[in-house]
Amino acid sequence: MARFQLDNPTTNFITGRVTVSGTTTELLVPTSAELVLPDLSEIEATTIGIANGVATFVFDVFNSANNIYVWQLGQYKLKVNNVLVSEDSLTLIDGSASMHGQTIMFLHIIDANNVNRTINGASPTNLTKQIRTVWDFTTIRYVPTGTVFKLYANGIPFITADSYTTQTLNNISCQITILFTHPDGVNPTDEVEWDITKEYTLDVTYNSDPLYQSPGSLMQLSSPPVLGQLAQNVFSAGVNNDIAMPVSQGDYTLGSYLWEEPNPQNNPEDIQGISPQGEPTQNFIFNVGALGTYNVKATATDTSGLSRSKIYSIRAGIGPTVDIQESPYIRLNPNIPTTLHGIVTDPDSVSFIYLWEKISGPVGGTTLFGTPTAVDTTLSGDIVGDYIIKLTATDTDGFSGSKTIAFHVNTAPVVNLSDVPLIFGRPDLDPAPTPTMTGNVSLDVQTTIASYAWTYVSGPISGNPTNSGIPPEGTLPVEVVGILSSGDYVYRLDVTDSNGLSSFDTVQVHINFATSSINVGNPITYIPVNSIFQRTVVLTGDLDNNASIAWSVLGYPGPTPPVLTGADTAAVSFTAATYTEDTNPYTPYVLKCHVTDLQDFDGEANITIGAANPPTVNAGADFVTVRGETGSLSATANSNNPNDTITTILWEQVSGPSALALGTPTQLNSTVSSTGGDTIGNYVFRCTVTNTYGFSTSDEIGMRLSLVPTVSIPAPGPAAISESFPVTAIPTANDGTISSVLWTWVSGPDQPALNNATTNTVAFTPTTYTVTSQNYTLRCTATNSYGLTGYADRSVSAGHRPTISSLVASKQNANDNDNAYAIGEPNITLTATAVEIDPGETLVYNWGQPVGTVVTPSGSTATFSTNTASSHTVNLTVTDSLGLTSANSSIVIAAGNRPTFNAFTPEPAAISELCSVPANVLDSNTLAGMTYTWTWVSGPDQPALTNSSSSTVSFTPTTYTEPSTRYTLKCAVRDDTGLYAEKSTFEVKAGNRPSTVTLTASKRFTDDSDNVYGIGDDPLTISMSNLTDIDNDIVTKTWVQPLNTTLIPAGDGNSATLTTNTAGNHTVSFTAIDGIGLTRTTNIIIAAGTRPILTREITGLPGDPQINRYGMLTAEAGGTQPFKIRATTSGSTISTLACSYISGPGDPGIALGGLSGVATDRNRLVYGIYPTYSAYPTHANYNPYTLKAQTKDALGLANELDVLVLAGSHPYWNTIPGNGYIFGTPGQALALTGGVATDTNNDLDSTLYSIASGPDSPVISNPGNLSTASFVPTRGLYTLNAAAADKLDLNYSQTFYASTQKTALLLHGGSDNTGMAPDHYGDTWSFNGTVWAQLNPANSPYWEGSVPTYYARNRSACAYDSYRDEYVVYGGYSNNGAWLTDTWKYSGGNWTKLNPATVPNVPSASMTFDTHRNKIVMVGLNVTFEWDGVNWTNKNVIPPFQLVGNFIISYNEFRERSIMLKVNPSNQLEYWEYDGTSWAISNIADPSIGPRLYAASLAYDPIRGTVVVFGGRDYVNPNTFVNQTWELDNGLTWTQKLPASSPAPGVEHSMAFCGGINKIVLFGGVWQNGTMLYDTWTWNGTNWTDLGSYGPAARYGAALM
Repeated sequence: MARFQLDNPTTNFITGRVTVSGTTTELLVPTSAELVLPDLSEIEATTIGIANGVATFVFDVFNSANNIYVWQLGQYKLKVNNVLVSEDSLTLIDGSASMHGQTIMFLHIIDANNVNRTINGASPTNLTKQIRTVWDFTTIRYVPTGTVFKLYANGIPFITADSYTTQTLNNISCQITILFTHPDGVNPTDEVEWDITKEYTLDVTYNSDPLYQSPGSLMQLSSPPVLGQLAQNVFSAGVNNDIAMPVSQGDYTLGSYLWEEPNPQNNPEDIQGISPQGEPTQNFIFNVGALGTYNVKATATDTSGLSRSKIYSIRAGIGPTVDIQESPYIRLNPNIPTTLHGIVTDPDSVSFIYLWEKISGPVGGTTLFGTPTAVDTTLSGDIVGDYIIKLTATDTDGFSGSKTIAFHVNTAPVVNLSDVPLIFGRPDLDPAPTPTMTGNVSLDVQTTIASYAWTYVSGPISGNPTNSGIPPEGTLPVEVVGILSSGDYVYRLDVTDSNGLSSFDTVQVHINFATSSINVGNPITYIPVNSIFQRTVVLTGDLDNNASIAWSVLGYPGPTPPVLTGADTAAVSFTAATYTEDTNPYTPYVLKCHVTDLQDFDGEANITIGAANPPTVNAGADFVTVRGETGSLSATANSNNPNDTITTILWEQVSGPSALALGTPTQLNSTVSSTGGDTIGNYVFRCTVTNTYGFSTSDEIGMRLSLVPTVSIPAPGPAAISESFPVTAIPTANDGTISSVLWTWVSGPDQPALNNATTNTVAFTPTTYTVTSQNYTLRCTATNSYGLTGYADRSVSAGHRPTISSLVASKQNANDNDNAYAIGEPNITLTATAVEIDPGETLVYNWGQPVGTVVTPSGSTATFSTNTASSHTVNLTVTDSLGLTSANSSIVIAAGNRPTFNAFTPEPAAISELCSVPANVLDSNTLAGMTYTWTWVSGPDQPALTNSSSSTVSFTPTTYTEPSTRYTLKCAVRDDTGLYAEKSTFEVKAGNRPSTVTLTASKRFTDDSDNVYGIGDDPLTISMSNLTDIDNDIVTKTWVQPLNTTLIPAGDGNSATLTTNTAGNHTVSFTAIDGIGLTRTTNIIIAAGTRPILTREITGLPGDPQINRYGMLTAEAGGTQPFKIRATTSGSTISTLACSYISGPGDPGIALGGLSGVATDRNRLVYGIYPTYSAYPTHANYNPYTLKAQTKDALGLANELDVLVLAGSHPYWNTIPGNGYIFGTPGQALALTGGVATDTNNDLDSTLYSIASGPDSPVISNPGNLSTASFVPTRGLYTLNAAAADKLDLNYSQTFYASTQKTALLLHGGSDNTGMAPDHYGDTWSFNGTVWAQLNPANSPYWEGSVPTYYARNRSACAYDSYRDEYVVYGGYSNNGAWLTDTWKYSGGNWTKLNPATVPNVPSASMTFDTHRNKIVMVGLNVTFEWDGVNWTNKNVIPPFQLVGNFIISYNEFRERSIMLKVNPSNQLEYWEYDGTSWAISNIADPSIGPRLYAASLAYDPIRGTVVVFGGRDYVNPNTFVNQTWELDNGLTWTQKLPASSPAPGVEHSMAFCGGINKIVLFGGVWQNGTMLYDTWTWNGTNWTDLGSYGPAARYGAALM
């Protein structure tokens, strides 16, 4: 049959047609063909043709609308004429065709309000977490599962799409919406940054095959307008208010604005200024009269059409009225406080925030309030002037009122006396003027002067004497009288006003009775030209503090007077820029100092200044002097002025390590002398000259006191003619360093070239024998860094060097190699030959002696011996009488022990078998370099030798040697030292080897494989047979015992028994040995392992087979669950397992299930019979099925088991107590009644109630009696088991629950959302399943925001703690717009506020009670807390994030998990569970089915084991409220219930399970039109029942538990 394959291999997208072709020899002209698809459907060929033996079938899958079929990768088969002609499946393989699509058309961004924003412009700075790409296709309308969409950033994989959906646009195209989630965002509303510098491209693959990649960057992103926070959200009622829309543009210019009132019915009244359609302005003015909170909606749209909306809450109120009791004006003295009293009234508030503050006042003035945030305060001011202060009171709504008041801080009187000292006196004036002090005093308004007081402060007179000039008390002006001493006097005037405030001022009076004078110093002086002249005038008498000084120029050389510095101060200076000594006439500089004071003093003095040149001197250049010698000092000098000479000369030593002697220090030419004791080093000398103007100049010269260098040349040996000869000098600088070295010839027979003549070592090559002529003499001259030199000479003799022409050693054995030495044998002799050219020279032979040897010299010969096996190098040189030595010559002697042959007998050889004979050489050296030579000595024949040059020789004997001549060989060897040895007595016997035998192992089971042993079995017998020998000389039979076994041979050696406890292969060896020692060994491998075990297996589940009290299997007659037999092994794997019918009621037709499981678990199951029921009257009339099970493992070990099976029917429970859920009271007996068990065989034997789990372990009274069984519960949930068994021990169990759950529900709080009192509720109600009853506890949950205390809240998290019998409430939403964090419990008829160590902050929380762990579980945004009755514990685990709506949690009693529901971004329903450690998603049977809702109500029905969900908003269309009812069973399958009647569509109902009626109870909520609901409904699993609208007022978000 021919093989067909697809001849147009493409990828999985093929538009419409596929062609199959191939050669065929059986069906030359087919009439029909079908293609079998992977889903087993078939399509008929539209075209069939055959040409050149090739049949072609074309299959079109276009339908009438020309839709396109997508060919999937998979297996296809071809049928022709209804015959399957393809040998195997045709495989549609990958190829070249690709998915055809257009480029990306547009992008969507999902913003924080879940609004799609069309993006087609520049990229914004921040976008939200998710990006949605919509892709239009024009050639296909199907995307297969497994297609991967990946977003690349700059060519690097960035994000893989979370999900995608497809929408058919027309018959030949579709639209794919792809959702990407940015990896940096935590929540979908997070703002994350998409990098605008990167290019984003789209890559599409299927099964790793590329389908599409966008040719360039996707269109860049753009952002819509951004709405911020209002500048204020509190406004005054009854007046016009202006709101500006807080908007900034995105990527496009703002185009329009829209203000709306989204839900007018929810506002206290219609907002005046907003029409129902809105106003297109950025600002709007509104006026409201009613107090309360209003919602307004702002929308901004840019020029591209992108828009952003936001709802703002604003509040209208009336501010308080404020007054101040002390109004309108008060006066204060500085820093003296007074008390102010505020008066505040407000029609809608009794609690205020107060603030006293300064409005205005003097610059720098500070106002101090004692309690600025209280209604009453103290007030003080520090700076004189008028102040305005304000008291502001703000009520709880944020509205404020204020009152201002003015106050004045009094000023003290201001006293102004003269600021300039008053000067009086002068002895030259008569009469002296009388000091008179004047001034004025200014006062604050409405004040007068109360008193004056003058005080003597300081002056020349101590104390307060009568002649101090103190004036009497009185007004200004006033005279100072009675002054007798000169000096400065200070007086103070204090003035006090009628307010008691005072101030003062002081005045200074100067009295002079002394005579004044001035002194300018030397009137005539000289200075160097261009230097600065400085002089300070000294004032005496009473001019120190009050004199006026003026310097001026009276005369000067040249055309321009000098510029004076400090001409109006005591110290004056100027620069003498002109040479005055050659002026004609002589014109020096002349200055005048003129001094006056306030007492009419006037005096002056002059100074004359001449300007000349200083002399110059040159001490000469630095020099070096050798210590102990005399150096010269020589200087030149010039006075530099006409008619001027050098008046003095002085040489002096400035520095140096020693004091040196100067020859004539007062002359320009002098000397310096040193001795041997002076220290070498650097010295400095100075020459100073002075001219007739007294100007001096110096110059310095440096000298180095140093030493000459020295040179030494060690004596060299003789030089060899024609060889380069080095001579080395050692120069010493003695001071400084050696700067240069130079070698030169002094004398010699000739003067060859000097190499390296400027280095310490020089070399030359001599050419003349100096013994018969003069020696070579050289000189080395060294120069140090100071230029001093020294030298030394050295002579060298020269001659020819002797040579060694040969050095040889004798041998101990003629066959030894050269230079080999055998330890312990006679010494060998070493002989040398030497040559000397120079006449008359004698030679000396210098023999070396290696370590471990003895070398005995004798002139040109020496003997050698050693006991050390090694290579020994003997060195030799010869020296002539001149002292020249020859080059070294050496000979290497290899010493070792001569090889020997160990005595041994070669192994016997088997005729016609290759045998080997080893040389068995012993050598203390090494065998690595050993050479071998084998030859025949004698034998019955001489067969060819193999490997005759190796340590072991081989040959094949042909003749039986007993007792005739044996085979004899010779072996010669030479080791790696070259030592030789031989042996010619290798004798070999030859004969025939015994035959191969047969070894056979016994078996335990017939099905056992050959040569296997089960550990623990009886000993295994191994038998030997077929042993023969041609030479008929068998001597012994030997068995070898393997490790970890026990092997016992029989007496005749023909068999042995084996046992072992070790699994694995064990090799047993049998060996036969003949007369000359030839052997034959035969092995058998015994595989030992653990024999497989056959066991009857039961599950213990109801309806499954059981093992009864008699040890028999009991099974359901005609049941669907067969019994099982398990074969297990610990050492191998099961290969076969079979079961056969032996006897019984009749062959049931055994349904062999074959092998199951996987090989690696070493377990295999066979499924047994489905037995038919056979009636029997008594137990004695059993007629069981008898079966035989047989198995075998991969090792080959078998086993068998006989199985007896009884068939019958198990009992069952007609009913269980409470239909699965009963309720009791803690501490009281709970009856376990209502259970009924029956058996179709009328064979019921026993019933038994037991407690599987619970908060404690109470004892059940009469557990086997269905009428009287009971137990006493404490708190919590109990899981019980009801078991029934018949007389065959067929049993059946069923689980049910008992709880101390309250039979009544408790409701607290809630909100009616009207904005009017009470708005939020704080009442408490009880519901017993029939009627509501309002409770009046002494205390209720409250919160303290201000006075008064509020008791209202809604959306509290709540749960009933059945273990502790407490209703627990956490937090909630207060009516001032804040989330609360307190914890309350209701127990014993009253509410109690709890004070846990940890206070969670979890807005919008939800909680449930875990009845198995006895803890309350609370969840919120990213947090999970647990309550143990005392404290909250943060579990640090994150619950599933709710995209929209509140968190809703309940507890599943059956699965023992807290549960939450979530709709993911792909619109798939997720079911999450919490086990006390972590949240994990559980696989719902079908995620596409279920309630896609939020703000719905959730409760668990423990009686029916179902999760119930009602109401809420549609996830896709959140403005749509629903009244759907859904249930989730314990198999995690959702079912939408369709009751005849239902509560109204709404959200935030209160829903809980009521134990009093075993039904779900639903109360209140919000209808879609905003109406608050107050009806009560119950759900029984089939229908909702309306109990009417009574009880609590309409509300939503109430806590029901």
